[in-house]
Amino acid sequence: MEALKRQVGGTHYTSLAIQPAEYILGNDLGKYEGDIIQYVTRWKSKGGIEDLKKIQQCAQILIDFQNSQIPDDHNQAVQAAHQAQIQATKRKAEQDAERIQA
Repeated sequence: MEALKRQVGGTHYTSLAIQPAEYILGNDLGKYEGDIIQYVTRWKSKGGIEDLKKIQQCAQILIDFQNSQIPDDHNQAVQAAHQAQIQATKRKAEQDAERIQA
């Protein structure tokens, strides 16, 4: 990629064997995953502790997003299982009632 041969604002990426952009694009990572890769790659040569804090924040955003997705999926699965159990109980009760009447 021609754009990776130059860097605006320093050399903390162009001096690397593999630039974060190559890794991020090559592995189809999302925004926050990509940000983590960039910050962890440059923290010693550019941002220091601030970049490490940015890594924490990006990771927390990913964690919070994933946690917000799990309850919905889990609740739907629990509700579906509960409804299936109710239907099975109703069928069993109907079958028992038919046997008693017969």
